[in-house]
Amino acid sequence: MIDEILDENPQDLTGRFLKGRLFLEQEEVDKAAEILQTVIKDEPKLAMAHFYLGVAYMAQRNIQQGKTEFIEALKYNPNLYRANLLLGNIYLRTNSLDLALEEGEKVLKTRPDNIQANLLVGNVFLYQGNWDKAKTA
Repeated sequence: MIDEILDENPQDLTGRFLKGRLFLEQEEVDKAAEILQTVIKDEPKLAMAHFYLGVAYMAQRNIQQGKTEFIEALKYNPNLYRANLLLGNIYLRTNSLDLALEEGEKVLKTRPDNIQANLLVGNVFLYQGNWDKAKTA
């Protein structure tokens, strides 16, 4: 169906976005990144396109570009908690513990039962050697 839409109108933004997501689901990350880049070129404020492009970059092990796209996604949609979580995990991996904690706490403010956010915060405390806080996170 997406291909039919794009056959009729190759510039259809929604169709291209969905095609990029489909490629990502099929683990064709290079194709997904290429399409999502064109979507962002045409609609630079589309937070979800930045988010999924960040996911594609992470799958390509391009951490810095993934980080940049998650930051862009949050700029246009600060409530995109999945971007906070992925960004927080990037910060954790790069030993930017204060930033990782900040991202985890942002999620917990609106989603206190979010397991991934609790794990992120707990891991930050473990890395900091704060065992008591890690146990309660």
